[in-house]
Amino acid sequence: MLYPFFLGGIFCCVTRRTDSVTDEIDKILGIDKTENESDRSILYVFNILWENGYYPNVEYIDQSWDSNRTLENTYEVYINRCKVKYDIDDIQEENIKQYLKDISQNGVVYEKIKAKKAVVYWKK
Repeated sequence: MLYPFFLGGIFCCVTRRTDSVTDEIDKILGIDKTENESDRSILYVFNILWENGYYPNVEYIDQSWDSNRTLENTYEVYINRCKVKYDIDDIQEENIKQYLKDISQNGVVYEKIKAKKAVVYWKK
């Protein structure tokens, strides 16, 4: 049971995200991104609230932006990001670097990012 003084709240997270660079790196690494942990988080929050007598509302916010980084900075960002998420070896690291080099234009890597945020909010 939720605490009686808990009158309302808000939960927000990115549920869907596409990133022109990251998505290709995941393919290079053989990562299957069909299941999204954030999608389940929204369901869990909604279900917990519903089961405790709340009537949660859900809204979605679409966002998109372009980003660009120098090739050297891009190596650092994406290699570190991969090392945090996955156990990559030296060959995979070199494959990622080669991919980034291949898509760079005049030493800059451009990317397009699209995200859908889900906002769950409720009040008693």
